[in-house]
Amino acid sequence: MRQMVERAFGEWIPEKLLVSTRPKFMDPFRSTSDCNSIESYLETWTKHNEALGRALRKCEVFILTLGMTEAWVFADSGLATSTSPIFGDATLIRHKNLSVEENVYELEQIYSLFQKHNPNMKIITTVSPVPLNSTFNRDEHVVVANSLSKSVLRVALEQFSQRHPKDVFYFPSYEIVTMGTRNAWEIDARHVSNEAVERVMKQFQRQFMVSQEKMEIIQTTLIQDRILTKRSYILRYLRTWVVHPLKRRLGIEGRPFNDLFRKENQ
Repeated sequence: MRQMVERAFGEWIPEKLLVSTRPKFMDPFRSTSDCNSIESYLETWTKHNEALGRALRKCEVFILTLGMTEAWVFADSGLATSTSPIFGDATLIRHKNLSVEENVYELEQIYSLFQKHNPNMKIITTVSPVPLNSTFNRDEHVVVANSLSKSVLRVALEQFSQRHPKDVFYFPSYEIVTMGTRNAWEIDARHVSNEAVERVMKQFQRQFMVSQEKMEIIQTTLIQDRILTKRSYILRYLRTWVVHPLKRRLGIEGRPFNDLFRKENQ
């Protein structure tokens, strides 16, 4: 996020890098990049950065939601990728788990950039309640890694908001979902339920909006309604009696099969 803000204000001009995801190309410094060719990427690169700059210079309220502390950086430059580098050469990337101090430092850099280029803007910070789906920490279960990640982010945002009480405000969407909603999750236990979304939006209105008139809250399609077919009992049988036992014998339980082809130091 800090790199994105730097790019928006012209403080950093990123190296043009592309990763082929067949048939599209992905920019490691953008969360989404929908280009079918190198030529189309180059054509939209300047327009994208100019639009990003206009948006952040006009922005009056910037809502910043932090999701996790695990990051991926290039080994040579230390620059972070905007998404998990599931494509490309793994030897170029290093895994990094940011501490409280490192997160506060990055947040302070973002704040300084806004003070320089858009000093009247206010920042509302939140922690995403959506748990980690996987982790690069081989020593911890993903549930433990998720608890650590969310805790670090919560402490970092508390320190950050206390340093700038007139410009930075913490909104407890994480707490509302995880501890303030009876049925907080959908069937997959990761996506937030409509009940939780409604509670979050009502509290956001009470806390930040001038108008307190009742507003419509758009309901999303539930995960179970998106599933067109029931779970296959054949696939469940294969996972239970073939896939999982085979992974245990190969020493990669809980990991994908392609881990067999990766060197330990990567």
